[in-house]
Formats: sequence, C-alpha cells, structure tokens
Amino acid sequence: MSILKQLQSLKIHPSGWPVVALLCMGGFLIGAFWEAPILVMVGSIAVGIYLFRFQTPTIPTNQGIITAPVSGKISAVEQISSPDIVSIPPRQYLKIGIRCGLFYPASLHAPTSIKIKDKQKLEDASSRKIMITATTTDLAQNNEPEELILVFSSVIPRWHPECDVEINDTLSQGQVFGFLSFGGQLDLYVPSHFSPLRIVNQTCIAGETILAKEA
Repeated sequence: MSILKQLQSLKIHPSGWPVVALLCMGGFLIGAFWEAPILVMVGSIAVGIYLFRFQTPTIPTNQGIITAPVSGKISAVEQISSPDIVSIPPRQYLKIGIRCGLFYPASLHAPTSIKIKDKQKLEDASSRKIMITATTTDLAQNNEPEELILVFSSVIPRWHPECDVEINDTLSQGQVFGFLSFGGQLDLYVPSHFSPLRIVNQTCIAGETILAKEA
C-alpha cells in the first residue's frame, strides 16, 4: 500500500515532458533493431520519468522554520558574510549547501513563504547559475521581513536550471518553483540568527526536511 501511495504522489516536472517524448521515440526506433520496440520504449520512458520526477511533499506546520528547497545531501553548513556574487552591504548569513544528484528528485520548493525581490542569471566557465533574492512573508524579526538568497547551479555546461518565478511573485512554503535538471548544487543563505538542524553529509527531502529554525 505504501508503494502505491508513493506512485500516486509521483509527478513529472513540465520541463521533462519533451525529454520523455524524445526518449519514447528514440527507444521505439532503437528497440525496432532489436525486435523489441515496446520493451525498449517503456524502459526509455521510465528513465525520463525517473530523471524529471518530483513528489508532493508533506509540508511541516511548525512556525519559524526553513525547509529544504531541494532533495539531496548537505554539502555545507556555515556562518559566512554576504556571498561574493551578491552586490549588497556585508552582513552575516547562515549558508546551507545541498548537492543534488540523479538519485534525488530535483524539483525546487520554496523554503518558507516568500516574495521574490530579485532574479539574476549568472554564468562562469563551469556552470550556469540562477540567483534569487527574496523576502519572507511569514518570518520577521523586529517586525521587519527577513531576506533569503538562493543560488542554484546546473552541472551541465550552458544549461540553466528551470526557474518559474519572476520579481514580485509570492510563493507559499513548499510550493514548487523550478527544477534542477540532472543534478546540481543549491546554496541557501538565511539570516545568521537561524540555528541549523542538519549537518554535512546528511540527506534532506525537498519541502519536508527542516534545515533551520529561528533561534
């Protein structure tokens, strides 16, 4: 029964449908040479679904928390100054890095209820990045909205991550807003007064795992 529930909750990110269609046609043509077109086609479709899958999270109802924006393995937990790629006055942040591989569903979920303040595409020699600056709508300190920064990068050269939000959009906690195709890295910067609840090399589930809470 639990397996059936997992299959029912399994969904494909919209960006994956063209890939699934191509794999379907390619699998049929390749399978025709092996006199097993249906078998190879079904296998190819399964691969496409696996690569672009995401599951609807069970969103925690706790107050003052930050949940994982993507599923993967924690790669960094540290207190740092403002990231070098951000042109803002220096301030302290809690940085939580997450490495997302092919074995994890790669949909991006809002870590808390936020309003998008800025969105930029960044490029370097090794990867393509998208940086989102947002203010929280539920979390506040001294009656002032908190600021979060999310930087997610693709491991495939010249391939930007999927990001389905624009400036002034609002997202509720756990809401899907993009997809980190074929793995990648996400760095989340939250205010320094938050206390981390995960350590390096632990795994996390997008929209479910609580990464930090207000101290």
